[in-house]
Amino acid sequence: MAEFDEAMIHTISRYHALEGSVPRRLFVSDESKILVFERGPLVFLFNFHSQQSVSEYPVLVPPSPNGYRLVLSTDDRLFGGHDRIQPGQHFALLEEMRGNERCGIIKVYLPCRTAMVVEKVEG
Repeated sequence: MAEFDEAMIHTISRYHALEGSVPRRLFVSDESKILVFERGPLVFLFNFHSQQSVSEYPVLVPPSPNGYRLVLSTDDRLFGGHDRIQPGQHFALLEEMRGNERCGIIKVYLPCRTAMVVEKVEG
């Protein structure tokens, strides 16, 4: 089994992401080819675009007062990536008004053809 497959299975098992939850789509952009969904305590972010990386991209996420932390990135050299995403980085939760609703967002750098998994930072 490839290194990334093993790392993903380990991450999903470690966080019990398949137990008692169903995937919840948080964001989809056909134009940017970005997909974000939540499963258990994890948020999965994918950039399927073949050429367009996104920087400071605002992503709607569930509330987490202490923000989010990167737990897995396909851009890691171990998986054949280019190490453009800092391992273990923290994403502060920002608030944004959308209509009359206050929403939580994180801003991410997501290079083309990459994916990352982030977790809520507890206490």
